[in-house]
Amino acid sequence: MPTKIDAKCTSNPIEETAFVFRHPRTFRVHIYPASEELLFAFKLVHDDISFQDAANEAAISEDEVEKIVDYAKLVGLVV
Repeated sequence: MPTKIDAKCTSNPIEETAFVFRHPRTFRVHIYPASEELLFAFKLVHDDISFQDAANEAAISEDEVEKIVDYAKLVGLVV
């Protein structure tokens, strides 16, 4: 699973899409790369897609879908 982006500036900036949000419990600002897993979880929750439909569409198991969404919950992206 992805880790937080290092917030330090580098001499060679790169272009990357990221999620920037406040954690729902701590209210601390978090920045995470918009990985395929986090984008997938965000879309599932936002569009109210069932785990079964998502698993069928992505050709993965429902357990894998659940793990992806659980990770997004852990980092605070979805509740």
